[in-house]
Amino acid sequence: MINYLRMPDNKVIITVAQTGALVTKAMNPSLPEQPDEMAQSAYDCCNAGAAIVHLHARAPDGTSTGSADVFRDIHAKIRAKSDIIIQDSTGGGTNLTIEQRTECLEAYPEMASLNMGTLVRTIGDMAGTPFMNTRKDIEGFVTRMNKFGVKPEMEIYNLTMFREVRNLIEKGLIQKPYCLNLILGMAYQGALEGNPLYFQSYLTFMP
Repeated sequence: MINYLRMPDNKVIITVAQTGALVTKAMNPSLPEQPDEMAQSAYDCCNAGAAIVHLHARAPDGTSTGSADVFRDIHAKIRAKSDIIIQDSTGGGTNLTIEQRTECLEAYPEMASLNMGTLVRTIGDMAGTPFMNTRKDIEGFVTRMNKFGVKPEMEIYNLTMFREVRNLIEKGLIQKPYCLNLILGMAYQGALEGNPLYFQSYLTFMP
C-alpha cells in the first residue's frame, strides 16, 4: 500500500518568483527588475503571505547576471524591509556560465535553487535547446552550497530527476530536512504536465 504524503492543515509555504530569467520590462512594465524594485516587491509579497522570495538578478541593462555584488545589494535592501526567506536562483539565464550561475552563493542566501537534471526547452525562441545540468554539475553546485551554508531547493521537473536526489542522499551531500520543489505544467523547461496523476507519482518517489 502506498502512503501518500498529507499536507499539514493551515501550513502552506508560498514562494514568490518575482522576475525569472526571461521576462522583461518590455513584456511587463511592472516587472521588479532592479534591487530597489525587488526589495519593495519582496516586502509587499511578504505582507501578502509569502514566506520565500526566489531571486533572479539583473544587470542595470536588464540582462541576467550572476554577480555576487548585485545579489548582495538585493539581499541588503530586502533585509532592510523584511525577514522573508531569500532563495537565489542558480538557474540564472541563458547568457550565464555554470561558474556565473553559482556566484550568487557568495552573497549567502538562506536557500538556492538546484536543478536536478538536464532540461530541454520545448517552446519559445529557445525551443529544442538543452539546459545542461549533469550529475557532475549538480554535485558541484550542492558542494558549493554546503560551503556557504545554503540550503538547496531541489527542483524536480520529471521522475528521472529523483535519481539525482538519491545520489546526493547516498553520497551524504545533502542533509535533512530535504527541500524538493515538485514542478508540473512548466512547458518551457519541459516539465511534466499539470496533471494530478503525475503529482501522485511524484509523491511515491519522495525520500
